[in-house]
Amino acid sequence: MQKLRARKAEIAVMLCLSVALSGCTAVATGEFQKSTNTVWAPEKFQPVLQGSFRKDAHAQMVDCVNDAFTSPMEDVLLGHVRQTRRADNTRIDIAFANSQFLVGYVFDNGDFRVDKSDYSGVLKFDRQIAASRACIERFKAA
Repeated sequence: MQKLRARKAEIAVMLCLSVALSGCTAVATGEFQKSTNTVWAPEKFQPVLQGSFRKDAHAQMVDCVNDAFTSPMEDVLLGHVRQTRRADNTRIDIAFANSQFLVGYVFDNGDFRVDKSDYSGVLKFDRQIAASRACIERFKAA
């Protein structure tokens, strides 16, 4: 078991170094925002879940989605979950280094959407998406 953990940590370090080094070349060419996997490049994200919830349950929906995103990841990727209050929504994302892989939007008007990055590739976020779907069911609009 310890060997497996050590191997996962080793892979995570190699992935981090790869991302960091590729970011350096992007900065040097002035293409950083276009080359990184963030919502600055919306064409790199596809919606995987949409729905609506009761507007009076906004805070509970944010908590539920945040908890959904922090559920154990199925891959070795050691991402972290961030929550950011925006002008008309709360954005919750799973990020690794400078890249966002799964982004949830809990809109003030009761709409909800989860976008998955094209860069996610073989990474699985099935648990997070299923748990987010359960949040919609739990707080669904009448």
